[in-house]
Formats: sequence, structure tokens, C-alpha cells
Amino acid sequence: MSSSTESLPYRRSNPVAASLYASTLSPPGSRSMSPAGRGSPSKLLAGTVFDAPSGPLPEGAGEKPGDPLNLIVKAFVPHVAIQASSDVEHLASSKGFKNGLWELLRPFGERIQGKVAIRDSNGVSKLAEDFSVRFTRFGADVEHPDSGFKQQASGQEDQGMSRDKRTLVAVEEVVDRHLSYAEQSFLNTPQHSQSTTQGSEDEEDDDFEDPTRHIFESDATAIRTFVREMVTQSIVPTMERHVSIWNDQIASRRRGFAGRFMNLSRKFNFGGGRSSTGSSGMGKDNYDAAGFFRADAPEAIMRKLADYAFMLRDFKLAHSTYELLRTDFADSKAWKHHAATNEMAAISLLIQSQQITSKTRAETIDQMLESAFYSYHTRCSAPFGAIRSLTLCLELLRLRGGTSVDDASRWGIRLLESRILGAVGDALIKERLAICHASKEGVGSWHWGARYRKSGAWSVLAADAWMQHERYLPAQRCLNEARKTYAALPTEYGISKFEAAHGFIESLERALSDKLDHTGEASKDIDEESLQLAIAGEQANLGSFREACPDYVTYSAHSHNPLSNGPLALPFQRPEERCRTFHSDAIEKVIEDMTSRIEDPDLARLFENTFPSTTDTTVKFHTKGAEEIGFFRMAGFKAFGDDGAWEGPQSFIITGDIIAEWLRDSTNQLRPYHALAGKDPAIHTLLLGAINTQAEYVIQSPYCNAFQPPPISKLPISNNGQQDVVHPAYEPDTVFECKYELDSLAHFLALANDFYDHTGSTEFLHNRWFLALETLLQVLKQQSQPTFDAETGRLMWNEYTFQRKTDIGTETLNLKGMGNPLNAGTGLVRSSFRPSDDATILGFFIPANAQMSTELQRTAAILTGAGKTKLADKLNKWSKQIREGIMEHAVVEHKKYGMVFAYEVDGYGSNIMMDDANYPSLLALPVMGFVEASDPIYQNTRKMVLEQDGNPYFLKGKDFKGIGGPHIGLKNAWPMSLLMQAQTSDDDAEIKECLRLVLSSSKLGLIHESIDVTHASQYTRSWFAWANGVFAVTMLDLAKRKPHLVFGEGAEPYEV
Repeated sequence: MSSSTESLPYRRSNPVAASLYASTLSPPGSRSMSPAGRGSPSKLLAGTVFDAPSGPLPEGAGEKPGDPLNLIVKAFVPHVAIQASSDVEHLASSKGFKNGLWELLRPFGERIQGKVAIRDSNGVSKLAEDFSVRFTRFGADVEHPDSGFKQQASGQEDQGMSRDKRTLVAVEEVVDRHLSYAEQSFLNTPQHSQSTTQGSEDEEDDDFEDPTRHIFESDATAIRTFVREMVTQSIVPTMERHVSIWNDQIASRRRGFAGRFMNLSRKFNFGGGRSSTGSSGMGKDNYDAAGFFRADAPEAIMRKLADYAFMLRDFKLAHSTYELLRTDFADSKAWKHHAATNEMAAISLLIQSQQITSKTRAETIDQMLESAFYSYHTRCSAPFGAIRSLTLCLELLRLRGGTSVDDASRWGIRLLESRILGAVGDALIKERLAICHASKEGVGSWHWGARYRKSGAWSVLAADAWMQHERYLPAQRCLNEARKTYAALPTEYGISKFEAAHGFIESLERALSDKLDHTGEASKDIDEESLQLAIAGEQANLGSFREACPDYVTYSAHSHNPLSNGPLALPFQRPEERCRTFHSDAIEKVIEDMTSRIEDPDLARLFENTFPSTTDTTVKFHTKGAEEIGFFRMAGFKAFGDDGAWEGPQSFIITGDIIAEWLRDSTNQLRPYHALAGKDPAIHTLLLGAINTQAEYVIQSPYCNAFQPPPISKLPISNNGQQDVVHPAYEPDTVFECKYELDSLAHFLALANDFYDHTGSTEFLHNRWFLALETLLQVLKQQSQPTFDAETGRLMWNEYTFQRKTDIGTETLNLKGMGNPLNAGTGLVRSSFRPSDDATILGFFIPANAQMSTELQRTAAILTGAGKTKLADKLNKWSKQIREGIMEHAVVEHKKYGMVFAYEVDGYGSNIMMDDANYPSLLALPVMGFVEASDPIYQNTRKMVLEQDGNPYFLKGKDFKGIGGPHIGLKNAWPMSLLMQAQTSDDDAEIKECLRLVLSSSKLGLIHESIDVTHASQYTRSWFAWANGVFAVTMLDLAKRKPHLVFGEGAEPYEV
């Protein structure tokens, strides 16, 4: 669970909404909701030549958590009722689980540990990696089986109907509560109690409780083991046995000729009587007038058979059984049963992998959905079931693509036209319709038949719906999607020529801007604990409502006052002082010194925002030895032995919009502050803590590039959502991503080297740092080995392999995770991935080798001064070997540019001639200290990488130009490349042009990751702390080296 959602309250006074709300705080998994004259909107339409054919479900469509198919499969799972003795309930309650044993066990059913073997009706076994069960309280959530039945004798109202409507209201309340929390957190206004649209009373303080509970890890392990054994040894085998028996004894008879004849005789009431209800024949009066089938009735048994088969993922058997039941329930006028079987028959058919033709869709699926919707909505007054049936099938149809997308959109429109949705549901369905149309792929290079304009229109309608509901963040998101959709169209097909539509969008934008810029007056009475929670983007309801700091991902995507006085009117993007993650008077002094002298007010504002970006927003954990300052407080962390791990100052620096630390990113983010370490003890300790933290990461997983928060921080860990197979194996609690990038280890050295150069301090030279250094050297030794033994030619498996399940070639390594072969005797070190996190093509990545050679030499000088001459000699030897390898194998002759450095080589003579924007790069070789900027080979290389003839990733458009890379694509260049170009140039005109391009593309007052070269308003990542740090370093470099370009003619240099 994320820390932000854990702090959200839920109401005790509304048990339905409270239970549903609590379920949203569980580990990933969807809640189960078993499904208890107008023509179809999708009459058979002739496809056009521009319609791509509908296909089967995409391979792996349901494997990723959060995908619609994955959620559907996890929603319909076995339910296990919990009935505990009073002493067990008392024990659980005393441990903080007020709802007893059920509340304790419920989260452990969401995902069964390991793979679960399931056999289908043919005896074929398959493995399920994401099997789950749902624990429920015994007797809870039991409703009358048919909402259409009236208990006239007792005079009671129909409880089934009211319960269905209450469920729909509860769902809207839960979603609205999440949105309300996010809205008020961003707008920075007090989260006052709100009345719902259903007339709920204002919520008092005692209506809230904290749902967070903790148990010992040993108990959690024991419960997981118990639940797995129960599922694999009892529940699944029992279900398989029942499916086999019921299929043989009941369903197979119904499918045969005799069964069909008996069904015909039952339909016309030939023979059958009450005495036959217990036999395999089906009497018409099996359906009780009270609205249910007796448990021993064939219809009830077959419904259980179909449900069991569906839960065991034997969708073919489930569908065939639901098909038999549809007519039986219709004949019996059991309308809610009839609606449910039609719904499940459609879902079980759509969820199968085979392709479905347009005729089958129109004659079968559409009829099922029409019957389900009409029975739920009209006959049973069950709006929740009606909404669920169309929503689930809409998503399954969308996944199939082609004409199925149009069918899905028509059912979505049908749902909107029924007017049974609440305000939240109406907006959400419009969002899904936008996504549905966006997924329609056209035919040919011109994408004929695509639905981009419809997608944009539905995004605008969704934004309008959210605006009317006063939910401004989702409205802004929808409007952003509409902008992107229309911007991607050719100008003549965009929105600008449609005056009414264009005016409507502009009015929405103005209204949103007014709402999002309004933040209210800050509270003056916030204690320290509240401040820590606020910085984390949380808001704790602990007897009072307090203001929360906005999520900076969202905050940075919008402009904030005051604006600069320059022509660009750049916004002020620093968070409020109480929301900043670190404070230094020295940093504020540099900002004041620089901004007071910078001639261009827009440039001054950009420096004012970017220079403190890392300390303002990314220092998520920092300790000063025994004294601790932390954010995202959360219980549960590992205990380490007395080996010195995690001792002394520690600093956890996230990359920005991802709560993880990249070794490379964090080193570059901190680079602007090293010059202040000798002046400000706080900066000194922050940097020392960062060195210590990186040392621990290198010790634990030297092949990994991105890491989770330190265990001592108590911060929540996150999952990158990927399926990676990596050797050496790593601990997910420590590692966020494990791509081996040689430059990550070079940056670990660079952080300590920069610290020493500016402070002369060797405090970091302790046992843990030396252990990290030895670990690094071991990696260099392992990764300098060739693919084949130089003497025998035998294949030598690399110590590091990486395979990711992906359709993006740059995200994984070929040849079973090793990458392409590398030759022996080069002196170079393999790097499996580039600093952009893209896989290398030829494993000897030259910029990283150059950086490693330089940093090893710098570290050796420190060790020599510290008396560690033997270790220093070892580092110098490695540095020399790598440098010689570069000069021998990576200096090649280009037919146009002469002798240049190659980007990647393999030692066999092959090379890659290009450059990427990410540091280290060929353009940045003088910045890292590998060569002088005047070096002739470098000058040739620089000219090559800054021209399209020499560098395939040098991109130019009408709005922007610069070096990009494969990570984003061929339309986007990175401002970071222009900053490196400025740092390596002595030409005033070239530097001015670089600054102009960066400034003009930073309309939000921050440096973006990449910019569309044709439409500079299109960018990736509004919050990218690394790029902000590079801009700050560039400005400080120019203030010292070229002060007239920054401060005006005749200005004196400025040095921190």
C-alpha cells in the first residue's frame, strides 16, 4: 500500500462505504462482485476498408497488474467464509483488528504465494502465478436472490433492490473520497468534511479511524504458508472434483439429445411434476416463487459448475454451461439469474483467446449484453449489475481492437444514455471511451480508420464532467490528453478550425487554471509530525484536519505566481518553505547572489527554480548520525547486524517523479552543492550521507542502477511493474531496478571525489566505503572478461544477465540476457546498459569507460594521500588499462570527420557512431575530465555528434534542436544535451543559442526531460531533478567562465 492512501480515513458510520473503502487499501487486486423494448446499440454494421479486423486478445493482456483483463480474472475468485470462535475474535481484536480474524486474513488472500496448479475439464494442468481467494465474514453480504421478488406477506420492501443501489452509491463515495483527498492535497486547502451528493451528514472527527495494522513478519510468513496450503491442497482440488462430477452427471446430460428433449418438454410443461425436482430432469417449478432455486436443483448445480469453471479459468466450459442456463432462467422468469448468466456468458466468451467474428459478436455477444442490461436495469431495478456488465464487456471488447473497439464504444454510449450513472461514474466512463477510441489502430501509413478525433472529443467531455463535479485534477489530466491527441494530428485536422469546439476547450482551460491556482491561506498551526506527513504528500486525520503539501509531480505541471518580469513570464515553481525537503542558508545565499545579477529576468527565474530543485523536492530521507530527519513515515523495517551497515549520516535522494534513487542521477543532482560543503555543515552532512548510502547500495547489489529507500528510513518501497529475470539475483526490498550500467559505479566514485575536491575531507574513507570499492573492482574484473575464452574458444557465461518481458528492444538483452559477443584483450569493461537505461548494442560503452578511467584515477589520488598506496596503485592500473583500451579500440577514422571517438565497440572491429543526450556521453568527455576540450580527436567527435550527418540522434525541428536518443524516440531532443554543449563550448554565439533554446522550452520554469523538436509545447516529465541540476551547474560555470553572457557586458566573474 502506498503511504498516501494509508493515511486516508474511512467512515465507521457508513459500514458499506467503509468496508468498500478499506478494500481499496489492500494489496493489488479487485473486489469480487458476483453477478447475481430497445434494440442493441451494436447492430451488425458492415465494416469498411479502413477498419482493421478484430483480433484475439493480445498475448499477455492479463498479466500486468492493473490491466482490465487482470482485474476481471482476479475479481471472480473463490470466496472463503470466516467463522471464528469468540476467543479467537477477542485475540484478533486485542491486536488491533477490530473486525476479528477476517480482517487479519483478508489481505493474504489477494495473491497466493508462488504458482498454483489448476486442471481444466480435460485434465490438462496449467500454472497460475496470480491466483487469489477472497476471505469474507460468514453470513455477510447475503442478499435476496431475486431483487424482483416482493415479500408481500410480511409487507417488507425489496431489500435486494435497495442493497444494489446502496452498493452503487458506496462505490461512487469511495472513488469520490480518493479524488477529494487528492484534490485538496494539491490545492493545499483544509480537507473539511463534505456532504456527499446522496445527502450524507457532515463527518465528525470520531467518524474516522486509521486502517493501518501491523503484525510480525514471522506471523505474516506463517499466514501466507497456511493460506497457500489451504488453497493448493483443499480449495482448488475440491473445486476441480466438483467440476468433474457435475459436468459428467448433470451438464453432459443436458448437452445430449435426451437432455434437449427433456428441456423441451419442461418448456411446454409435458409431464414434469414436483416429484421430479430432485432428479436429473428439470421440472418447471424448480424455481421457487420466493426467487431462488433449491440447492439440489439441476439449475443451481449447473450455475455452480459454471462459476467454479470460471474461477478455475476453464472459460470454455464455463461459457458452454452459462449458455445452457440462459434459456432455463428465461423460461423460469428468474430475471436476475437470467441477467447474471447472460453477463457471465458474454464475459467468458470474450475472455477466451480465440478470434471472434463480427457476425458472432452481433448475433451472440450483443444479444447477451442486451438481455443482461435489460434484465438488470428494467426488470430487476439493479443498476449496479447493469453498469458492471457493460463496463466489463466494454473493456474486453476494447482489448480485441479493430471493429470491436467501435462496438465497445457503442456500449459505453448506451450506458451513458441510460442515465443510471452517478457524477463520478459518468466522468469515468467518458474517460474510458476516450481511451477506447485512442486504441483503435488505423490501416496503412496514414492510419485510415483511426479514431483520434473521437478520442480527443471524449477527453474534453470527460474534463467537462469532472469540472461540473468540481474535481479539477482529473479534469486537467483529461484536458492534457485532449491537447496531446489534437496536437498529434496534422494542423488541418486539429481542433483550431472548429471555432465552437476550440472556444469551449479554451473556456475549460481558463476555468481550470483559476481553480488550480487558488491554494487558499496556509495554516499557521502545524506541529512537526504534521509537517513531516505534509512533506510526504500525506494528510493525517488525527482529530483535526490539516493542510497537506501538494504532490510535486502535479504541482510542477502547472504555473504558480509570481511570474518573472521577462517576456516569457516564467512561473515560480519552488514549493512552500514548509514543504521543502531540505534547507540550507548557503543555497539561499547563492540564489540571491545569482538572481540579483543575472541580466535576463526569465533566466534568473529559471535558475531560482532549478538550483534548489534537488534540496527542495528530492531529499526524501536524511540522517545526521543519531539525529534523524525523515519523510513518508511507515512501520516495518529490517534489522541489520553490527557490521556497520547504515551507520553514520545517510541521505536518500530520489530522481524526481519516481520514488527511487539512481546512483547516476543522485550524483549529478548533488553536483551543484559541493562548492558549498565547506561553508554549510548541513550541506556537508547531506553529501556525506549520500556517499554512505550509495556505498551500502553498491555493497548489496553492485550490478543494479536504481534502489529502494534505505531500510532504516521506514519509507515504503515501490514496484517498477516489470517482469525481470536477472543474475545475480537481488532483493526487491532494496533494489528498484537492476540494469547493469558501468557509469552508475563511476558515479559512485565521482560523488566521493567531488566531495573531497571541495572539502579535503576523507570522512567517507571507512570500512563500508572500502568494501564498496572492493565490490566495484570485482565487477570490473568480471565484466572485462570476453564472451569466448581467448585460448580455447569456449563460451564463457557472463556473471550478469538480464531479461525483461517486453516488446521494446532497448529494454532487454538478447542472447539469453548476455548481449552481443565481446572480444578478448581490449582492456575495456562491458556495460550492459547506457545511462539512458537503454540496452547497449555493442557492450563496450565508451563514455562510461572514459568516466570510469577518470574517476579511478581521481580516487587513487585520494587514497595515496590517505596512505593507501597499494590500493591506489591497483586503481591506477585499472584506469590506465581502460584508457589505453579506449585509445586503441574506440578511436576510429570517419570518412567525413576524421579521427573520432566511437560510441560503442565490441573489440572485433565493429563500432556504433552516434551520441546520446544522457551523461556520460561523447559530447561530455571534457566535462568528466577524460580529454581537454581542445583535443583534436574530441573536436572532430564534437562536430560529428552535433550534426545530423554524423549523429542519427541529432534532431532538428522548427521549434527545437539537440541530441536525443532511443529512450524517448525520434521526435524529442533533450535540453540536457544543449547544456553539455554550452559547457564544452568557448564560442559566445553558440552558448547564447543553447541558452535561448533551453529557456524557450522551459515555459513551466523547470528543465524537462525531452522536448518535441516540432512542437516545443510537448515535453516529457515536468519534474526531472537531474536536468535541473545540470542547468544549475551550467549557469554557475558560465558565471565564472563567461560572466558577460549571464550578467551583462563588463560583469565580474562569480564563483561559489
